[in-house]
Amino acid sequence: MPYFPPEVVEKAREMDLLTYLKSYEPQELIHFGGNTYCTREHDSLKISNGKWCWFSRGIGGYSALDYLIKVKEMPFTQAVETIMGNVAVSPPTYTPAPSKPKEKVLLLPKANRCATHAVEYLHGRGIDYDLIDFCISTGRLYESYPYHNVVFVGQDRNGKPRYANLCSIGSDFPLPSEKKGAKNDENL
Repeated sequence: MPYFPPEVVEKAREMDLLTYLKSYEPQELIHFGGNTYCTREHDSLKISNGKWCWFSRGIGGYSALDYLIKVKEMPFTQAVETIMGNVAVSPPTYTPAPSKPKEKVLLLPKANRCATHAVEYLHGRGIDYDLIDFCISTGRLYESYPYHNVVFVGQDRNGKPRYANLCSIGSDFPLPSEKKGAKNDENL
């Protein structure tokens, strides 16, 4: 049985699990969200903030050494050898295949031929006709078809639509007095 001096064991304990997996087993690492990762083999094992926890088994730890002993069930000496042997060898380089970012497409609602409902609604809300006409002529505002919603369009510096927000003019939603079980004048 090999003997490891305390300083070698301490150096093995310094390596955290995320660093170990990123360097030596990148195929096993899955980004879960934020700064949390899990492993391909054990999806209930979460790694975050320098700690790891295998929730389905109720065990956890801080270092890669803890992981190799508790999860991989390696003997202590083999786990130290694994970590220290990997540290001596340069880590493998993992380069994901270059991927072309998929261009996102903004899908805007179909425009109505005229914006009569939208103009009257906005003017009724206190917005001046000149401002409404300016927004319509520059493509920042239009009325949707067939629901006659007001569509506010956010554009980039080149005038390309990047954002849209709908504002309902009319309402098909029941009023509080029309909700099921509510008393109204007909039931009195």
